[in-house]
Amino acid sequence: EVGFKIFHLGFADQGSTLFTSGYALLNLPRLLPLKLALGVQSQLFSTPIYREVDMRLTLSRQIFGRISLGFGAGFRGISFQTDSFDLIDLDDPVFANGSSRWQPDLSAGVTLMPFSQIIIGVGVRHLNRPSVSLIDDSIKLDPTITIAMAFNFGSLAFHSGGSTLQDRTSPSPRGFLQLHNASVGMIQLGYEDDAAWLRSRLHITGPISIGYGFSYPLGDLQGSGSGSHETSLVYEFGRLRSIPDLGTPPRDWIPFLPKMSRIDVASQFAALADSEAVDIFEKILVREIDEEIDSKTLAKLSVFDLGFLDSSFVEKTFPFELQQISIFDTTAEFTGQYSTSYRSSLARLRSDLAANPVDVILVAPETEQHRAMALGNYLQEVLGTTETQVTINRARFLSRVDSLKLTRNVDLLEIKPTEALILLRPSTVTFTVFLIASESYGKTWTLVVENAEGRRIFTHSGESKIPTEVAWDWHDSTGEVIAPGFYRYYVEWRDRNDRIRRSPARKLYARKLQRNIHIKIVRKYESPEKGANKIGIILNK
Repeated sequence: EVGFKIFHLGFADQGSTLFTSGYALLNLPRLLPLKLALGVQSQLFSTPIYREVDMRLTLSRQIFGRISLGFGAGFRGISFQTDSFDLIDLDDPVFANGSSRWQPDLSAGVTLMPFSQIIIGVGVRHLNRPSVSLIDDSIKLDPTITIAMAFNFGSLAFHSGGSTLQDRTSPSPRGFLQLHNASVGMIQLGYEDDAAWLRSRLHITGPISIGYGFSYPLGDLQGSGSGSHETSLVYEFGRLRSIPDLGTPPRDWIPFLPKMSRIDVASQFAALADSEAVDIFEKILVREIDEEIDSKTLAKLSVFDLGFLDSSFVEKTFPFELQQISIFDTTAEFTGQYSTSYRSSLARLRSDLAANPVDVILVAPETEQHRAMALGNYLQEVLGTTETQVTINRARFLSRVDSLKLTRNVDLLEIKPTEALILLRPSTVTFTVFLIASESYGKTWTLVVENAEGRRIFTHSGESKIPTEVAWDWHDSTGEVIAPGFYRYYVEWRDRNDRIRRSPARKLYARKLQRNIHIKIVRKYESPEKGANKIGIILNK
C-alpha cells in the first residue's frame, strides 16, 4: 500500500501544499515459514524547513494458539532545510555536526485473541528513547504505550484504545467504527490525535483497490485549517477470489458412469456387546451383636435385619421400593398391649427427634397400617411444623419370591462379624461376533478384552458358525472382578497373508460404588453416636 497526504493549514505562508506526507507499507502475514509475519513501513513527513523520515521492519510470530508477539526495529531521521531559514547563524553549535541526524528506534507488542470476535493488543514504541535533537542532549522521545481492543462482528468492527503521548499527563483516546465488504471495500469513521477522520477504500479489480481519507483537527489546530486529504493505492497479495457460478448441464447431457473394478475385500470380523457398562456394587458389612441377645432371639431375625439383602440399587435405607400411603389417620392412637422395653425405646426415639428433627419413614404391611399411623402421630407431635415429616409406606417387591426373602430367617452359622458382598449389574455381558466378508467363514478368530494399559484380561477363540455369542462375567484371567475404569474390546484374526488383523476397538466402562454399613443389634433402642439424617422403621407382624 502506498499513499500521499496533504495538510491544509491556514498559517502556512507559501501555501498549504508545502505540508505533505507520503508512506509505503508492505505486510506479509502468511507467506513466511515458522508462522512468521513480516511488515515493512516507510513514511516521510515534509515541511518547508523540516523533514522527518521513519523506516521500520517488524516481525511477529503466533505462539500458544491465541497469543502473538512482535518486535520492530527501524531508523528515524530528522533534517532541517537551512536554506529556507531566515536570520540563521550557521556557526550555531546546534549545526556543528550537520543539519540532519539518524537514530535507531525499537518497538514491541503483544496481541491476545480470547475469543474469535475479540482481539486485545498492547504495544510500546520508542523503547530506546531516540533523540530528536541534532546534538547529544536530553531531548528524547519517551516510550509510547498503546492499548487497544477490537470487536469484530462479521462485516462490522469496532476498535478502541488509548496512548500515552509526549507532554501529556493523561492518555490520548482513539477509536473507529468500520464497515467492510470483501467485494466492494470498506469505510472507517474514527477519532485519533485530537482529530476526527474518515477513511474509505474501494475495490477496483482483482487485488487492486484505491483509498481516500479526510481528517479534521479538533484540538489546538482547530480553526487554523480546513483539514487534510489522503489518497492511497493498495495491492493485496493472495486475495481470495469469489467462486464462479456453477452452470446447470443441459437436459440431454449423458453422465459418464465408468464400470467399477472389483475390490478385493480382506477377511474381516467385528464384535458388539449388549452392554458396554457395568456397575460394581460392593457392600462391606460390619455386624455388632449385643452380648445380652441369646441365640434363640437372634435366630428370629430376618435376612434384612442382619444385612444379607443388598440395598444399593434402590432406596438408600431399604432393599425394596417404597409406595407411600396417601391416606393418613391423624386420630390413631396406641390401643394394644406393648412391652415396657418397647415403649421405652419409642420414648427415647421421640426424645432424639425433638433434639434433632429428621425425616422418619415407616414401612408396614397391610395388617399393621393402624399401628403405623398411631406411631406416626406419636412421633409427629415432637416434629411439629418443621420441614421434617413422618411418612407411612408399604414395601413393593418385583416378585413374590423377593417378598418372601425379606422375612426368611438366617442360619446362625451364616452370621459373620464382617462380610463383603459384591454384586454386578449386569451380571454378565454378551459379545456377538460376526463377519463382514463372506471369505472369512471358517477362519479362527479371538475376542480380546484389554485394560487401558493394553494388558489382556479376557480372551475367547473360536471358528464355529458366525455370528456367535460369547458371555463374560466381568472377571479377569485371575478370577478377580475387574477394577473400575475404561476397557476396550475387539476381534483379532490372521488374514490370507498370515498377517494379524484387528477390528476397530470399542470401549467398556466399569464403575464401582462402595457402601460401608454398620449393623448394631441391641435389645433396646440406642441413640446414634453421630446422629442420623434419616430414620427408617419396619413394623413386622
